[in-house]
Amino acid sequence: MKTDKVRFSRFIRDLKLTEAEKASLIESSVEGEDGEYWLTQESINSFLAGYMRERNISLNKVSYKYPDYMESAGSGWLSVLKKLYEMPAANPASLSPAQGELLKAILANISAKTVVEIGCFIGISTLWLAAGMASSNLRGRLYAIDTYVPKFPWPPFHYSCIVNPKALIKEAIESAGFSDIIHLIESDSKSAASRFDAWLGTDKIDLLFIDGDHSIDGCKYDFELYAPYVAVGGYIIFHDVFPAVCGHEGPRFVLDNFVVNAPEQYQLVEMVTAPTNYGIAIVKKLRG
Repeated sequence: MKTDKVRFSRFIRDLKLTEAEKASLIESSVEGEDGEYWLTQESINSFLAGYMRERNISLNKVSYKYPDYMESAGSGWLSVLKKLYEMPAANPASLSPAQGELLKAILANISAKTVVEIGCFIGISTLWLAAGMASSNLRGRLYAIDTYVPKFPWPPFHYSCIVNPKALIKEAIESAGFSDIIHLIESDSKSAASRFDAWLGTDKIDLLFIDGDHSIDGCKYDFELYAPYVAVGGYIIFHDVFPAVCGHEGPRFVLDNFVVNAPEQYQLVEMVTAPTNYGIAIVKKLRG
């Protein structure tokens, strides 16, 4: 798979382009050996700027509010995080700063040795998790599992494309000073689970953050595959738990069918979240 270009056919899939616009894009593309046209990040950025300008597209999003200490940050991990938040793709798909602070506070208090994140996206949640681990007495290891495939335009939420999100995230991790904490696993969660011995070893997971495939089957598989490896007394956190708001059914299904029905095994707290109430659920594992 090319990491510096994306397929023309995939890039235009969710955009309503005129024939003239398609022709213009093809002119700026590179033709591969397979006969397919490929687009670079530079050509995409140039095209999308004109696309939005011609259509007078303005994004009326619920804005994320930064805490004061983050607003004034000029260097360090907070400044790196701000740059990620400034990317059009960040809102609404990534954790809001308020949700990120919640994750950071939890990890700063539990001194987790091993954390697993399923679904890294562009790295915002990953940095919040790592910041919490860095604040504790034990920095620990964070395994961030994602396929790291390109992020394409998602009308009407954003009109941007990230050709190589893994490179973006790796640069952010290094700039934030978290290279010793964060370990990227380029894989779908099922394949990663089949190789636990290679990366997790005999360690138990102190905190598992599930924010990957939000379908019912996807969330169900993640829970069934990873929950047994969570330590007794450890935590499982779900993002996007209120389907009426976030539009995703998977996390809610798992909570209602696997957690709520097992009070002797799991303790559940559900929280409203700001600025949009997609919701977070915090599950404590009481016994194996």
